[in-house]
Amino acid sequence: MFIGHEGNHFVISGNPTNIEAQIVFAMCRYPVVKDIIKTCATRFDELNEEFGDGVRNVTMDHLIEINSGN
Repeated sequence: MFIGHEGNHFVISGNPTNIEAQIVFAMCRYPVVKDIIKTCATRFDELNEEFGDGVRNVTMDHLIEINSGN
């Protein structure tokens, strides 16, 4: 997952179960992540209505690679 600001965008890809586990782990470990995810979930419908088409038409320019453990 990549999250940025000022023109940066984010990408989440991979196995949905693994992604869910990572997000829940981050929410449990870091209260600020919990607050961010809950706010996003609460506001999703209104934000999707306002920005969804524009966001879906953006070409992502950041790649995330699987951590090799090194």
